Amino acid sequence: NPESVTYSKAALGRTDLFKKTYFDGALRDVRIYDAALTAGEVAALAAARAAEPTMSPSASPSASPSQSPAAAAVVAVPEGRIGCDADSPADECPLHHWLMDEAAGATTAVDTGTSENPAPLTLAGGAAFLGPGEGGGALLSNPSGDDGRFLDFGTGFKFGATNGITVAAWVRVDSVQNYGCILYLHDGGANFIILQHYLT
Repeated sequence: NPESVTYSKAALGRTDLFKKTYFDGALRDVRIYDAALTAGEVAALAAARAAEPTMSPSASPSASPSQSPAAAAVVAVPEGRIGCDADSPADECPLHHWLMDEAAGATTAVDTGTSENPAPLTLAGGAAFLGPGEGGGALLSNPSGDDGRFLDFGTGFKFGATNGITVAAWVRVDSVQNYGCILYLHDGGANFIILQHYLT
């Protein structure tokens, strides 16, 4: 998929290729880089986020004041492509980045990446944000594999993988669904980008 493609079917948490292909669990800090990260960069990204609070296993999203917000975690983030900030070159940061730190009750995940065409994600089918008090993240509870909860890109998401692609996310799996899809991009034709569980 070397050129910019408009993905008319795009979601986090489901595909429309097969039945019972929804992801069951929670997602946080989802990133799409328009480059292939090195093994060292991937390891640094994992290490930098390991100190953050985990997403609560509670199926009832809340913003409990008795728990420390995820934003309060002190994390040593390395420089370069992983530790990008407002002063970093655009090519060192994710093209699309959804922190999923919205408050419980919100309906849209903000895209804080460097793309000139940000892609906010909309909760669908009863999906919900856990809220900072529960460690952040979007809860996509699909224990039957087709309960209908996901995050929707809409129909106009554009992406080009000229220099490769890296998808990174913190994932809490509540049950493993065969073909349970985490990321699904499809232009309606021959171009797919899919990240999913697969059981043999």
